[in-house]
Amino acid sequence: MKETEQLHGAASRFSEMKILIIDDELSNVALLEDLLSGSGYTNVKSILDPRLTLETCKEFAPDVVLLDLRMPHMDGFAVLEALRANDRGAFLPVIVLTADIDAQSKYRALRAGATDFLLKPLDHLEVLLRMGLFMERRRIEYELHNEKEKAEAASAAKDRFLAMASHELRTPLTPVLIWASGTAQEPDLSPNLQDGLKMICRNVELEARMIDDMLDLTRITRGKLGLYRRPADAHELIGHAIDIVRSDIEARHLNLRLALDASEHKLRVDSARLQQVFWNLLRNACKFTPEQGTIAIRSFNDGPEKICIEISDNGVGLEPQSLEKIFNAFEQVDSRKEGLGLGLAISKAITEMHGGTIRARSEGLGKGTTFAVTLAVENESIERDHLTEGTDAEKSEPNRNES
Repeated sequence: MKETEQLHGAASRFSEMKILIIDDELSNVALLEDLLSGSGYTNVKSILDPRLTLETCKEFAPDVVLLDLRMPHMDGFAVLEALRANDRGAFLPVIVLTADIDAQSKYRALRAGATDFLLKPLDHLEVLLRMGLFMERRRIEYELHNEKEKAEAASAAKDRFLAMASHELRTPLTPVLIWASGTAQEPDLSPNLQDGLKMICRNVELEARMIDDMLDLTRITRGKLGLYRRPADAHELIGHAIDIVRSDIEARHLNLRLALDASEHKLRVDSARLQQVFWNLLRNACKFTPEQGTIAIRSFNDGPEKICIEISDNGVGLEPQSLEKIFNAFEQVDSRKEGLGLGLAISKAITEMHGGTIRARSEGLGKGTTFAVTLAVENESIERDHLTEGTDAEKSEPNRNES
């Protein structure tokens, strides 16, 4: 008696949830309706003709179905198959009601999508126990679904904000950079003023790069970073990336060693994006290598139709637990260094979009770091360009700074 009262109280928590009874026997339907409504389930609907199942599910949207197995016109097996083939019933809990069922029929019902079984004559306490369990599960499913929708909405709002904010932040930087770089070339400026203008240029460029990274990360997370694939030379892309960071290399008096030994180095890639990967890795090496340190770049064919480009330094190195973490967005192993910690996350995403891999290895702090990018080389007999797009993809050329 006490347990029944507890079940009645539990049912009241699920009073808004919907139960659909499908049974051709009016007496069975009346019994279940009385039992369920008397226990606190106030949203119970019944149909005697199983052929109305899909129509009723569409209108009523039940949370649980109680289904008789033996019925004329359309038996419970056929109803199960029809429900599972329909979007609305694909994951709907269905409890099968039957007077007796052999092993083969049970297996058939389970294969058709039965969730559980209740044997006739029905045990009232068992019915309420099972209904309570299924209703609790549905409640949890609804909560998880709602939380998922909230999280997705929040993520989408964040991405929209980042895209808008990044664009708005970058716009006023362009005239500042143009003015400062142009004025710094004036021959009659004092050395102190020239140094000050060059410092302005460096910091504006850094700010612009960080904003570009934010835009790229936003496009990647939204699936809108497109790749414009065409024939390219890996060694030429490395050379272009070196040119971009050459001033940093010279300013820090770093030694640059090249060993581009790969005999196969033709690719079909988005040149601008892959060059961005090499530039990010070189910029990272410059940032974490002490003055007069060494950066080494080598290429080799890592197996048939594969090329590996390694960029190594003898800088600060990494602890083992940091090797995977550094590819996470906004992750910074050394918070004293400038930047948002987006470059490696973007590089990993771009490399993987090309079907490649990027790995980091280090023997520990103070022992330098090596980044290895592995890509497929392209058969040079293929000459036609391809366009690979994400959803509403934004091409990376000719302008990577569009919002």
